[in-house]
Amino acid sequence: SGIFLFALAFPNFASDRGFPALGFIALIPMFALVRMSSWKLIVPYALVYGLGKYVLFNYWLAAFHPGAIFIAPIVSTSQLLVTFPVMKAVDRAYPKYGFIFQAVVFLAYEYVKTLGFVGYPYGIIGYSLYTMLPLIQISELTGVWGVSLMILLPSAYLGRLLVDWYEGGRPFA
Repeated sequence: SGIFLFALAFPNFASDRGFPALGFIALIPMFALVRMSSWKLIVPYALVYGLGKYVLFNYWLAAFHPGAIFIAPIVSTSQLLVTFPVMKAVDRAYPKYGFIFQAVVFLAYEYVKTLGFVGYPYGIIGYSLYTMLPLIQISELTGVWGVSLMILLPSAYLGRLLVDWYEGGRPFA
């Protein structure tokens, strides 16, 4: 579900403008998945999430270049194969405030994926709000990273609350 929400938040097959408001909830399922996952499954989940997200989100790359639809998902997914376990580790290491560190780790992933020869900035969650001018004006001070963090912090928090509620526990107990 999070993969589809993410793809729909940006310009996509259903709308040339996308549905930017979905950016606010698109990553909640991912944060919940990382929290609920066992250590044994965190890497396979990262693999499925990364490949699914980038193939659906970047469907248009096939028309750009036949190899591009394979390269972008592989590069971004390989980065998620590191990101998911690190997010899992900070969630476990900081039981009360791990969601803050998870948001920062994911922000670092977004930054790293823009670097170097294979840098690919398309798909940074802050860019999903490109039509919401009052909200993205913070970027004048923070760049897209502040806009992304504005989405990531509540998403990580809500992902945690969702899992805690689902598991029948008290949030932050």
